[in-house]
This record gives sequence, C-alpha cells and structure tokens, in this order.
Amino acid sequence: MTEYRNYSEEQYDPAFWDEESDEQQTPQEKKTRYLGTQLLLIIQIVLCALVLLMTLGLKLIGGDWYEGFRSWYLTEVNKSIIASDDIAQYQDAWNAIFSPKDRTGETAEQDSSSELGTALQVSYPRATTSERSNKPVLLSVALSAPLKSGALTSEFALRQDPFTKEEKWHHGLDIASPEGSEIGCVLPGQVIEAQESPSYGKYVIVDHGNEIQTLYAHCNELLVKAGDSVSRGTVLAKVGQTGNATGNHLHLELRINGESYDPQPLLGGVYV
Repeated sequence: MTEYRNYSEEQYDPAFWDEESDEQQTPQEKKTRYLGTQLLLIIQIVLCALVLLMTLGLKLIGGDWYEGFRSWYLTEVNKSIIASDDIAQYQDAWNAIFSPKDRTGETAEQDSSSELGTALQVSYPRATTSERSNKPVLLSVALSAPLKSGALTSEFALRQDPFTKEEKWHHGLDIASPEGSEIGCVLPGQVIEAQESPSYGKYVIVDHGNEIQTLYAHCNELLVKAGDSVSRGTVLAKVGQTGNATGNHLHLELRINGESYDPQPLLGGVYV
C-alpha cells in the first residue's frame, strides 16, 4: 500500500488552514499582525502627504517647475478621456442586462437608445451625408456643467437663424444666464484659442486631447489665454452677448475629430 506523505506532523500547522485560526491566535500574535497593518497604512499616508506637500511647495515657488508639473498631470489625465464610435458592444451589453424579458425568458426587443445615451454618455452628431459623421460617439467621462444655473434656449438642431432668417444647423447649445456669470471648463485641457470673431464674439477653445475640443462663445470677458492649462471647473470667461447674439448666454460646442456633437446628453440634462 502506497503511503502519501507531504508534511510531517511537525511541519503541519492547523492554524494556517483553519478558517477559525484568527480566533485561535494569541493576543500577542494579533497585536503583532495589526501593528504591521497599521505601519503599512502609516507609510501610505506619509507618502501621500509628501506628494501633496511637494505639489504645494511647487505652487508656492511658482515658475516653470509648478507649471511643468501641472501641465504633465493634466496631459496624463486627458489621455484617459476617450471618444469612441464603436458603441455596438456597449449597447448589446446594456440591452442584455437592463432590457425587460418576455414570458419565455428572451430579451424583449426595444429601442433603448435614449436610456443608453443617459447612462453611458452617448452623443450624436449633426445630420450629414457622411456615414462616418452620422455615427454616435461614446465619451468615457461626463461633462461638468459650465454654468451654475441657466436655461436652455436653443438646442443642437436645425433652426432658423435669428439674423438671416435662413434655416441653418445650430452646432451647439445656447444656455441663457445673467451677464457676468462665470463659465467653467467642462473637462481638463489646454486653451488653444482665446480670441474674438464677428460671429462668436469673444470665445475660448479648449483642447482635451484625443481630438476632443470644446468652444465657449459670446463671452463678455475672457479670463484665460492660449497656452494656459486648465482643470475641470476652471473659470474661463464670463457670460455676455458679444458677436451675433440676441441676449446674454453661453454658446457651448463639443467637437470630436473636427465634427460637431450634441453636448446635451453628456451634461446629464442639467439645463432644461
């Protein structure tokens, strides 16, 4: 008869395999283990504090050191912001998980594009003859609200131009707000334009990386310049009615790969 022997009685430690071994440990053994856990936690806290202090120190010193670190950080953050038009896999998964099932247990067919747009931040482009441009995109993050309060006065849609009375496509959202209201950046990025034009008036364009840009137009005052690195919520400008505007409002555009997309689904319906 073959005898199988992996460990001797001296080598076998029941406490290692026993689920109740924690209760069987002596107070001294528990204390040693907890002290080790506490030491690891303290080391992590100290490292985080050092990084924070270094960042604050660079900010106080100012100059190229802090701006270089800040620019590097925002660049790395922007790399995680992705706009993809390959959303079929996400839509199939969404339908499989959340669509109602019929009595046979099969998933009932239904149009869930609106629910998908709300939950997964899907945005649609303006209507064009280009098949590529007609594809919706999935943005990996939601947009921050550019204004603390406001009312949506013109959507991303075909409309009658208030000046020429011709039917034209409106490439963004018009959000009415009192003059001087602060306009915050919807995503981190870098300012690539802060100028004035006859139609947009005073405007700012921020590049967020991966061919994603946002435009803020008809401003009363610009508070940033080209080359500035900005964070989510950084005040870029103040609401006005410069350029072709009929009242105080923010004109917000979302551009992906040079094509205009509807910002509204990505704002979570904050403006109505």
